[in-house]
Amino acid sequence: MKTRHLSKVFCIIALLFSSTAIAADFKEYRKDQAHYGIAFPADWNYSSENSDMIATASSGLASINVTVEPFSSQNRGKFKSVSDVPNMMQLSIDVVKNAVKADVMQTGKTVLSNNDALWLKYVFVQKSLDMELWFVAYAAIAIRNDNTYTVTARAAGRSKREALAMFDKTWPIFKISIVSLFIDQ
Repeated sequence: MKTRHLSKVFCIIALLFSSTAIAADFKEYRKDQAHYGIAFPADWNYSSENSDMIATASSGLASINVTVEPFSSQNRGKFKSVSDVPNMMQLSIDVVKNAVKADVMQTGKTVLSNNDALWLKYVFVQKSLDMELWFVAYAAIAIRNDNTYTVTARAAGRSKREALAMFDKTWPIFKISIVSLFIDQ
């Protein structure tokens, strides 16, 4: 019994930390030229703009979005990781605060497929007509091949509490998608 429990734990750990292991009920969409793929549940909707730079998978009140932004010509070859960019965390916080008027809840450092990365968890509200929709988001940012990769997982609700509950419910899905990001060259 104890051995079976441990083997399940090791399978889950392997799935969460392997960029090639995708659960059977997940699909993977690859953008080879942009060097990334995104895993998402098979019953989620997938869309991509005409470019290799943006991909989105969504279901109801949850979504995963990947954005790839090439460096400007003056910065090509200058930065190999987020650790090389002065004040990268503060720049990221400022972007989120200014773009969606978010309250940043937590920040930290992590690694995505052996690439240094930063992460932010934040909350914001969108108002339209007489309705408010709250969002909780987690953004992981990494640099690779003269591109900045941002993968953002969002969950929504009619209140902050509902959005947080939806985020917690979908966090295991988000983790699989985020970990699957890079395609090795």
